[in-house]
Amino acid sequence: MVGDGNAPWAFLEIEVSLESGRRLQYILDAQDTPNFILGRSSPVQIDDPMVSQAHAMVFFDNESGWKIKDLHSTNGTSLNGAKLNDVRG
Repeated sequence: MVGDGNAPWAFLEIEVSLESGRRLQYILDAQDTPNFILGRSSPVQIDDPMVSQAHAMVFFDNESGWKIKDLHSTNGTSLNGAKLNDVRG
């Protein structure tokens, strides 16, 4: 977390590896937006046929940091190679 003591915020750098071999990189800033939806038709767009319209949500929890949750996507979501079954950080 970074901040001036009064207004902390957090940055998250994520890398998405697609089946096609493409890699996408995003830097998310939780200062103004505490959660981000990733998917084909989402604010954090991942243009790949294996990705659902709204695939996963990444969000910042002030108590425990960044978390990721699969949004009942067709092909599931993996974190560091392990398939998500629940919210993980």
